[in-house]
Amino acid sequence: MPIESKYVAVAAALGFLLALFLTHGSLVAAFGILALVAGMGWVVRKLS
Repeated sequence: MPIESKYVAVAAALGFLLALFLTHGSLVAAFGILALVAGMGWVVRKLS
């Protein structure tokens, strides 16, 4: 599933880095946040 919007891509990347920082380097949590933000962006874009 490609990220279709550049804004969603930026938000997902920032969320990934923030999750890495807040969880002290937990990749599982960071990838979870990345998937959540990207998935929500994809759904919003498909519905609009």
